[in-house]
Amino acid sequence: MKSSGFVVNASPLITLGRLARLDLLTELAEVVIVPRGVIDEVAAKSEKDWLVQAVERHAGVSVTPDVPPPASLEDWDLGRGEQCVIAHVIGQPHLTAVLDDLRARQAANAHALRITGTLGILVRARRAGLIPRVWPLVAAMKDFGFYASDEVIRETLASVGEAPEEG
Repeated sequence: MKSSGFVVNASPLITLGRLARLDLLTELAEVVIVPRGVIDEVAAKSEKDWLVQAVERHAGVSVTPDVPPPASLEDWDLGRGEQCVIAHVIGQPHLTAVLDDLRARQAANAHALRITGTLGILVRARRAGLIPRVWPLVAAMKDFGFYASDEVIRETLASVGEAPEEG
């Protein structure tokens, strides 16, 4: 069953883009929103121009204007993209914020929002039969610098009946 909608931040977008699996977002949610502030953050990294173009052309992904962040986000010291994602989801309980950054996840939790991250997207994809295994994608993510603690990775893999492979 598809989620109602995702509002996606830069890190999950970059990670899924590098895996060539942006399709997982649109396969798992009825609506996929990328705030303009997130696109601007990704575009600021010159080596990510290909990703901006891929997102803007991807059927089912909607790049939307930013929603002004509420005053309640001021003290969280979040980046523009993270603020934009959370601002979009506040007041829209059918949407899920897709965030990897710990501080952003804490802010989203403080606002009682639905959240997931890149690993959560992979778990959902595995459960939906969209990918055969999570571990190979996690291993590839780690190779290009994605960080999650070994404990989080073990728990994520265990949730779908997998274990990390050696070598």
